[in-house]
Amino acid sequence: MKLTSPPCCDNQQKVNQQPTDAFSQTCTTTAALKQSASTISPSITHYCSSTMKTFAFLALAFLLAICGNANAFVSRCPSVVKGDSALKMTILTYGNKKKDFKPGTPLKTALPQLGVKPVYSCRKGDCATCQVLIGGQFTRACIGKVPAEPKLKSLQENGLPVSV
Repeated sequence: MKLTSPPCCDNQQKVNQQPTDAFSQTCTTTAALKQSASTISPSITHYCSSTMKTFAFLALAFLLAICGNANAFVSRCPSVVKGDSALKMTILTYGNKKKDFKPGTPLKTALPQLGVKPVYSCRKGDCATCQVLIGGQFTRACIGKVPAEPKLKSLQENGLPVSV
């Protein structure tokens, strides 16, 4: 990649002359940089003038003005939401049996583990013959799920009672 310079910089004699204005100073510096860079790597010449720096500064200022926040371009570590490390389990009780179940587990697989055998007719939740009482609420065993852990500490420790 070969970069081109302004017309005043093509004249190598200007490198040795004293600059008279800002444009001449930029061209003189650019020509000197171009000459020293070409001795290191003749195929690639890269230089940056003060006008380029000014343009970059103005572009950054414009972006900051649009975003309205100086921290818009600052990268931050993602925040980690900390919760309970213990898995929340719901205790269901039937008679003397007590068992932990993950909330959302289908009742048709959880109830037989407690020894409860509800009567099923349709297995779709239409007939309500499989209805059981869990924690004071009627739930159909064929389509119901184990409820979330109760808020009351006594129910958390003793479990939700299951009745047929």
